[in-house]
Amino acid sequence: MNSTPFTWPSLISQVSDQAFGIPTDVTFQVTEDDQINEIKAHKIILGMVSPMFKKMFFTTDVGDKSAREIVIKETTYEAFQIIIDAIYGTKTLEDSLKGKPIHEIFDVVNLIERYQIAELEEVIEEHIENYTVTDDTVLEVASEALQYTTIFQKEAQHLLHICARFLKPKLTEGFSILKYISDHKDQKEVVSTVLAKIYKIYDAEEATCDNCGYWKGNCQNRKP
Repeated sequence: MNSTPFTWPSLISQVSDQAFGIPTDVTFQVTEDDQINEIKAHKIILGMVSPMFKKMFFTTDVGDKSAREIVIKETTYEAFQIIIDAIYGTKTLEDSLKGKPIHEIFDVVNLIERYQIAELEEVIEEHIENYTVTDDTVLEVASEALQYTTIFQKEAQHLLHICARFLKPKLTEGFSILKYISDHKDQKEVVSTVLAKIYKIYDAEEATCDNCGYWKGNCQNRKP
């Protein structure tokens, strides 16, 4: 028989149950704006999913191996709670990130990379790949992504690409491009960055169609 009799997700959720679960053995004290918020967890569960937690708690003779309270800096309480919820399965990462602004998503990206949680890396990448922008938010998203290009280059560049893809069909002629620049002259850096991305998209689509003369991304084939 190859199947296991244990349903591990269910067992882990029972472990974390406040009324009937196994007592926690580590408390994270997340310092944020001179406030300390506590999040309790089990070292063995964290060590199973994160090489960094495993090293901290089980494979090193220095640092936090025997500590029952650990101070966490350079993040937010909400972001750390999202990671713990995702590990325990009490709330999926997708549900926790729904409707979150870019800077809060990058707070979570930071923790996932810091603790090297491979499974959550895949989830956060998919979330970013499917991030939705609108006319009202596209430049705001691009602006925030631009701020993270040196720290989280892959994720930030992907968001900029999403913004460029969104604006590309709206900026097909010289006049529309000039008008957009004029309408957003207070955001010159982000607009120029997105326009450069749009140009690269066009360039990747091999410039213009030999038949209709339009950019191949906007080819008039089979149109009246």
